[in-house]
Amino acid sequence: MAFFKKMSFNRAKKGAESNVREDQYKLANCYYNGVGVEQDYRAAVKWYIKASQSKFIYYKGETCDMSVREAWYQLGLCYENGTGVPQDDFTALRMFIEVIPVIPRDAERVTDELKRKAEDQIKRILSKLLQFAESEDAQIQYQLGWCYRYKASNYLPTKGDWETNKKMALHFFQKSAEKGYAEAAYELAYLYECDDEKCALEWYKKASELGSNHAQYELAEAYRRGNLGLQKNETLAIEYYKKAALCTALGSAWFVSEAMENIGNLYYKKSDYKSARFWYLKAIEPREDPWFRTHGIVYYQLGCISLAEGNKQSALEWFNKGIDYDHDTSCLTERESLLRK
Repeated sequence: MAFFKKMSFNRAKKGAESNVREDQYKLANCYYNGVGVEQDYRAAVKWYIKASQSKFIYYKGETCDMSVREAWYQLGLCYENGTGVPQDDFTALRMFIEVIPVIPRDAERVTDELKRKAEDQIKRILSKLLQFAESEDAQIQYQLGWCYRYKASNYLPTKGDWETNKKMALHFFQKSAEKGYAEAAYELAYLYECDDEKCALEWYKKASELGSNHAQYELAEAYRRGNLGLQKNETLAIEYYKKAALCTALGSAWFVSEAMENIGNLYYKKSDYKSARFWYLKAIEPREDPWFRTHGIVYYQLGCISLAEGNKQSALEWFNKGIDYDHDTSCLTERESLLRK
């Protein structure tokens, strides 16, 4: 029996290291349950994170969605129970929510049992959090606001419509932000953006000063596009993107990568290929964050830099990577063009 368990572990490890998502999930289970290897919860979390990241990646003909959602569920359990990571109910809640399909075509890729288990965990954590609805703790107020603002609102005991939930979210974010909680100030700004740009800008600036990297990213976007009543200013956009890119908090990897990609785009626009390459390479660096994702277009831009420098072989390698990553059509077109020459 031990021999077969070791074989299962070795098979999963080989596939996982070759970036096969299903094997990454299987390897995480081996570490979690001590199958063919000494039990190691931290190693299990590491591989659950790698498996979960493919939620943001489009594969050609691969059916990895089930193992991806199972990985999110297992991560939720790890954070809820403090297994291999510090105990954190709020992070667990966010992970259980990721299990639930958002678009109809994904529904068939989640079993009824897994969906039910995730929903039960969501409701249990929400019930615990709602017991502190009268708390004056800024972090708890922020978390309550988040629950009313995002998908967790679908599982609240008193399920309201969007406007009702928005008012409750504003109420909790306002109380938290007034105590100096940076992410609450950011969420407040984001909610005000559609109705009152001036107020939104004030809160984005305040959130940025308090240290919200989300707010710094939104200010960078505003300076790059000329939104929120601001004049376009690419120098300030780069400055704010760089501030946002410093964030290391769990759940931030998606916008950190996008900030780095946008810095690269702005340097590329100036034909500063050395700086552009530096930031593009930073954007695609793997991170131990289940919310990490990047775009195939980054590989396309790296390929274009190689072409501008006269290195067709390097360009072809980057285009192939972009195709493998998310079947990027720009990479596909450029690769076909190069191969025809």
